[in-house]
Amino acid sequence: MSDNSSIRLILLSNSFHQATLVVMVPILQEIYDLSLSSLGAIIGGGLLVSACTTPIWGHAATKTGARKALMRSAMGSLIGILLLCCSLALAQSSTEHAYFGLFLLIAARLIYSTSAAAVLPVAQALRSNHGNGKSLLGAIGSLNAMNGIGRVAGNALVTPLLLAGSAMPILIVIPAYLYALTGIARGPQSLSKTTSEADRKTRSGLSGLPIFAMAIAATVQVTIGAAYVLLAPLILERLSADATEATSAAGIALTFALLCGIFTQLVLTRLFSDRLHLALTSGIFILFLGLLGLAEASTQLQLSLAACALAIGTALALSANLTAKLQETPKADRPQTSTWLASAQMLGLACGTTLFAYLGDIDLTLALQLAALLACLVFIAILISRVLPVQPLSPRKGTSE
Repeated sequence: MSDNSSIRLILLSNSFHQATLVVMVPILQEIYDLSLSSLGAIIGGGLLVSACTTPIWGHAATKTGARKALMRSAMGSLIGILLLCCSLALAQSSTEHAYFGLFLLIAARLIYSTSAAAVLPVAQALRSNHGNGKSLLGAIGSLNAMNGIGRVAGNALVTPLLLAGSAMPILIVIPAYLYALTGIARGPQSLSKTTSEADRKTRSGLSGLPIFAMAIAATVQVTIGAAYVLLAPLILERLSADATEATSAAGIALTFALLCGIFTQLVLTRLFSDRLHLALTSGIFILFLGLLGLAEASTQLQLSLAACALAIGTALALSANLTAKLQETPKADRPQTSTWLASAQMLGLACGTTLFAYLGDIDLTLALQLAALLACLVFIAILISRVLPVQPLSPRKGTSE
């Protein structure tokens, strides 16, 4: 099994697990006897943990090599999933073990959140060191697509898997992790290091953070967080649907959006492989149009089309943003750059979801229009940055050219 296949399998397993966990919220509430807010705090809190710890994995990858960091983060994900299985078994065995089962649930979520979020950015950094510039956007798009494919599979398969027991949707990914880890361990050792020893001594630290790229990534995710949290309430209001119908309609719209995002990552990104700025600006503009469309949508078709535009725009913008930054970053710093951008995305998603949930209580249309305005400001900032003089990247002291 090749390194690329192993990495894709781990990404699929990660996103499959995350999708099934969200769908299983009512079942987990029943098993652990938790309120929705309590379980949401446990699951949602993992996003903040991931945002805080992902850059640490970038530092580790810069120091010891992206391949080792990738294996360790995947192993951490597997340990978190195994602990979750043990937690379910304890919680369901008897009421005497319920509290210990809940403790294991929290521990499992912390371990998984600490590890799993680093897999994608570390894999992207690893891929960037072994690919040429023209194909890099397509390669990163392919890795990103694995997350969408895993989510679609998780949403589709969770119901039949639950027929075999509440733990089956979680247990089923364990063999995939083991197989992928074995494939990476047996892969060619020439890929085990991403930088030379001299390059490793030139890490930029906080002074070299990709601030502008991080701001773009975070802001895009703020607007996507707004769309996610406001979609079902918007359907409830605009289509005069009840809660069940709104949930179903939102699920349909998001499924189409996921499929469009996967298509964009696998196909459209390759069309922009040597036109990164065009991909970035096009993605932000399509995102802006999608948010405006969502603000004005009044039918299921319009809502679904707007959600698809959001997915296409986000996929193009984030992939191009990351690829452009990796291409101008020395190999020694690429794992750190990739993980910082991933951390910015997670923080943006968390902030967008929280902020626009409050704004949506005031006025749904206004909230979405503000999100569209934010996307428009990012678009303008990118256009302005293109015409401003840029300091050329020069070799750092101590590095070999």
